[in-house]
Amino acid sequence: GRADINAKNYVDQTPLFLAAARADEKIVQLLLEKRGIEIDARNSNGYTPLSVAAVNGYEKVVTLL
Repeated sequence: GRADINAKNYVDQTPLFLAAARADEKIVQLLLEKRGIEIDARNSNGYTPLSVAAVNGYEKVVTLL
C-alpha cells in the first residue's frame, strides 16, 4: 500500500505542516508536487502550514505555499 500524504499525528499535524514548521523548503516543495496534498489542513490549534510558516518568518516557505 501507499502512505497517506495527509496523515495526521496526535495533534493533527500533517507532513506538510511539519515541514513548514521546520522551514524545510525541499520537503515542502516535494510535498506540494504530490497529487491530493491538502495545503490548508489545520492542526488541533487551527493553524495551517502557511500560518505556521508566516508566524515564524519563514519567507521562502511562505512563498512556496
